[in-house]
Amino acid sequence: MRTWPNRHLPEEAGRYRRKGLWRDLMIADGLAALLADRPDWVCLVDDAGRYTVEEIDRKARKLAGWFDRSGLAHGDVVAFQLPNWHETAVIALAASLLGLVCLPIVPIYREAELRFILEDAGAKVFFVPRTFRNFHYAAMGENLKRDVPSLVHVVAVRDEAVDDPFEMGEAWGCG
Repeated sequence: MRTWPNRHLPEEAGRYRRKGLWRDLMIADGLAALLADRPDWVCLVDDAGRYTVEEIDRKARKLAGWFDRSGLAHGDVVAFQLPNWHETAVIALAASLLGLVCLPIVPIYREAELRFILEDAGAKVFFVPRTFRNFHYAAMGENLKRDVPSLVHVVAVRDEAVDDPFEMGEAWGCG
């Protein structure tokens, strides 16, 4: 398993823990607490709709199941280059459930930058919008899949032909 260094000295980390600033929790732990307390609370709103804690949890667990069936393991890297959509939160939560590493990438980068970033990180999955602002990210993602040895899946999010992009499998463009 690949580990990721941080810049904090052990004594700094200890101080942060004593102050309660670091609680050694993952975002999935926060979601679980919220799910137990306020499952019907609308926690995310984007141009596609309003989503309750329970809906986001269901989507994240479904995606985590797909990650697991796809052979991803603790420490593997999941990259995403998405606009400010609710799917971004779902991906991050699903990754947290399995101990995967999230690699968010700003949408302005194109193939040259992405090739370096994805290869350097050893990303195994890359989520992109099918299209966004007149750019066809899915086609670029497929090109990158051929060029980046670690990249196993490129997943196109919000495919216009699919009503629910979180219906995993062929309909979501997983391949």
